Amino acid sequence: RIFALRSDYFGFNMNSAFFLVVVGDIAAMLLADVVGDIPSFSLLRMCRLFRLIRSFKAFALAKELQLIMLSFASAMKAILWASVMLAIVLTLWSIVAVEILHPINMQLVEQGFHADCSRCQRAFASVMDSNLTLLQHLIAGDSWGQVSNPIIEARPYTIVIFVAVLATVNLGLMNLILATIVEVADNARLSDVERTINEKKEEFEKAKKKLFEMCESLDEDCSGTLTQEELLKGYQTNPDFAKPMQTLDVQESDLEVVFNVLDGDRSGSIDYVEFVEQLHKMKAQDNHTM
Repeated sequence: RIFALRSDYFGFNMNSAFFLVVVGDIAAMLLADVVGDIPSFSLLRMCRLFRLIRSFKAFALAKELQLIMLSFASAMKAILWASVMLAIVLTLWSIVAVEILHPINMQLVEQGFHADCSRCQRAFASVMDSNLTLLQHLIAGDSWGQVSNPIIEARPYTIVIFVAVLATVNLGLMNLILATIVEVADNARLSDVERTINEKKEEFEKAKKKLFEMCESLDEDCSGTLTQEELLKGYQTNPDFAKPMQTLDVQESDLEVVFNVLDGDRSGSIDYVEFVEQLHKMKAQDNHTM
């Protein structure tokens, strides 16, 4: 790229950053051969992955990919706050577990339980340990009964705590998080539909303006009106006239119908200002009269 772009390559800050990373990599390899071990440059190398951001431009080529990326980006905020809420709820239950479940678990350890599982012995020893245990059991779904079953069998009343944790986190919070993410993604889809509609409106407005200019050029006698023959001739011979007409979904075979609809007095000619306005209005209202 440097050979192709010459000095223009350094006109972009991102290119300059990538260049420094590559030069730093080469310098690190040379220094390693001379002075031996040097600090790792792996973090800088990982920065080069940001070049993949450029590939996101390709998503514009496929509407499905573009919609997926838009929905994912919109859902990330909901996922972030959901993670915070999940951490708070797990921490609250972890405090309860430290106060109630840990002493029972220690009694079981003294009786010989969990002799082959050092992690089980400190499952509820601290708030952090309890958080990890609940995260492992409830979110990851791993080894639920390995710690909870011995405690419940030793103290049956503790089943209330375990069921309450399961209900609030798995059945309650996780489902609410999923519903929120789905709603946010759906809102992103609706906003994409609105954006598409607005883009279409802008395209129609441009086509309308272009069509008006073309009608003026087709009005050879400057009468302010166009005949059916002039419209057909312009469609067949003037690509600049045909293109905006096609944008408004009007084909050559439709011109006669459109002309007859607009020529209410059967004078054989129509005001092209009214022609453009009415044609655009019909399309904007989604009433395809052909």
